[in-house]
Amino acid sequence: MAVIEVNIDYIKTVNYALHHNGIAVCKSLEVKNTSGDELRNVQVHCEGKFVKPYSSAVVPVIKPGVAMRLPDFTIAPDAEELVSLTERVITDFTVKVTAGDETVHEQQYDIELMAYDQWMGLTEHPQTIASFITPNHPAVSAILLKASEILLQVNGSTTFTAYQTGN
Repeated sequence: MAVIEVNIDYIKTVNYALHHNGIAVCKSLEVKNTSGDELRNVQVHCEGKFVKPYSSAVVPVIKPGVAMRLPDFTIAPDAEELVSLTERVITDFTVKVTAGDETVHEQQYDIELMAYDQWMGLTEHPQTIASFITPNHPAVSAILLKASEILLQVNGSTTFTAYQTGN
């Protein structure tokens, strides 16, 4: 069996906001041939319970001692699964490297999936907090109704005209 070294840089905690904003979970994946033999028809696969199956393009040859970076490697959490989560889930995904029909490397990696309404704070992509603004949510209508009632008491009108009236 050939010896392969895999280095993967990925976001270890994921929420729906990352997916919604198109932020890639996998930053980079590098496969290094640490054996003394050439590896032919190398392909990297990713699969898991909450991850859509993915297979990279076939790399025709990786020479001994050479590291190959796969910039397009994708770890794609299943959006339907992410949006249905109501609690945090710690799960894993498997990265498998094949050379022809032979599996030359297989390893599991942990990943934490957060509920759709959980923000990751300042740890990873804090700008995704804007994704939680949902002006069409039913709760917003209830707040607007209550605010209209307060406006009626304060100034005799239920309309929000601040920028139009300069008030």
